[in-house]
Amino acid sequence: MVEVHEDLIVELQDATQTFGVVRALDGVSIKVGKGEFVGLAGENGAGKSTVLSVLSGLIRPDAGTIRLRGHEVPQRDWSFHKANLAGVFRIYQEQALLPNLSVYENMYLGHENLFSRAGTINRRRMRALARQHMEEFVGRSIDPGALVGGLSWGERQLVEIVRAFAIASLLEIRSPLILLDEPTAAMTHDDLEAFYSLLGRMRTQATFEEASFLLVSHRLDEVLRLSDRVYVMKDGRVVDEVTDTGSVDEADLHAAMVGRARAHNYYCEDRQRSSFGRESIQLRNLSVKNAFQDVSFEVHEGEIVGVGGVTGSGKSELGRALAGLSPIDSGTLGIHGHDVTNSSVGERIGKGIGYVPLDRHSEGIILYLPIDLNMTLSALRQSATTGRFILSRTKERATATQAMKRFAIRAPNCTVKPADLSGGNQQKVVMARSLVADSTVLILDHPTRGVDAGAKHEIYQLLRDLADRGVAIIMITDELPELIGLSNRIVVMRGGVVTQETLSPAGAKPSEEDIVKALV
Repeated sequence: MVEVHEDLIVELQDATQTFGVVRALDGVSIKVGKGEFVGLAGENGAGKSTVLSVLSGLIRPDAGTIRLRGHEVPQRDWSFHKANLAGVFRIYQEQALLPNLSVYENMYLGHENLFSRAGTINRRRMRALARQHMEEFVGRSIDPGALVGGLSWGERQLVEIVRAFAIASLLEIRSPLILLDEPTAAMTHDDLEAFYSLLGRMRTQATFEEASFLLVSHRLDEVLRLSDRVYVMKDGRVVDEVTDTGSVDEADLHAAMVGRARAHNYYCEDRQRSSFGRESIQLRNLSVKNAFQDVSFEVHEGEIVGVGGVTGSGKSELGRALAGLSPIDSGTLGIHGHDVTNSSVGERIGKGIGYVPLDRHSEGIILYLPIDLNMTLSALRQSATTGRFILSRTKERATATQAMKRFAIRAPNCTVKPADLSGGNQQKVVMARSLVADSTVLILDHPTRGVDAGAKHEIYQLLRDLADRGVAIIMITDELPELIGLSNRIVVMRGGVVTQETLSPAGAKPSEEDIVKALV
């Protein structure tokens, strides 16, 4: 364990923050020393992200103080930009890059004055320095002129963290504080290893040997692997502090978070079905150029088929093609015996296909539209008045309220906006939309991404409920325990082709080693 430096980079004392009637922080105090890596663990709604929002200048606490490098921060003057100038940088789960700007423009966004002379921005210098910083910090080159929207998720996340260190370097700050807010939630195994390697390199680099990190992550193994200390939060309070991360395991940390041990039957294996109905979806030699080739399998009513694979395997691209978001180049796709190969997204929804995308914020949910309107987007006709084309708000709210109860969505009512919900509840809203639309085939791309252990278990229960109702489920995931624990069958993809199809019955689950052999 790294020894805590006597010099503190940041100290938050007795912070209190309320949002309406909800107390998000209740007297929270934490410290991070120079060169230290500190984790924040807790279930959704524990207050972890609110702590990061306070430290990064996005919100001002109702009470409490912030000390940065020993000096108290004037709350009235604290802002996100001033936090950057003081060496405090935040890396977001959903990413804060602008897809229509280039890599170098994103890297120095808000700090163009550092490249300006006589009112003119020296873009050539920005490009050159961006390339230098990428090679120096990441050890690889990403074209600084490339549009961020064309990069993979993992590449964009690398740009985010390099951006923080690049600006710190320009400002000559040797002890930056990096706030990591679920930075690896959507990363594949390959992206994860690259990210961990980058963090390790930054901690040992002479330029930033006093860099400090505050990590929020639902990956408990990641929290323990990276952190020197861990604060455990619950209901807006710090309830525990782990000072020796080598002496505890994930189960210990989970118990501290929720006040109970993780359930033995975590994936609800005792509810896994062993018999199924008719074929619901059939893939025959399905191909999409530069994504995957000749993929064939079927899923029956009440069956959960998991799809696994590393970066470039084509699994997420397969999900998008099944939903109608990418055109199918060859092969056939059938739903309940009907050929939908060339049908639109709307037509596939009408045939019973529901889709939960990888990035719920940009594709799955409208954050500032009320829950009821989000839920009924795919079923507007069901919300219309009888014989008319006018939407009934009464019907929409009644439908959404019923779905909220079934999916155990924690919100005061259906008019609340998803932006005010935790990640787990946001994911349930996206899934509930498929229920409202009477989906009989559900395609899930990483259904528990960025969701805490308790909310994950609730989602697993919901998937078992849907299977019991006869819904055919295709679940795409990078988490091997989830892939194995939930699935009746596992389809493994590598390089755009199916390399293995394995049965995964409740009483005889394959080992992770068996699946990994097919993955790589």
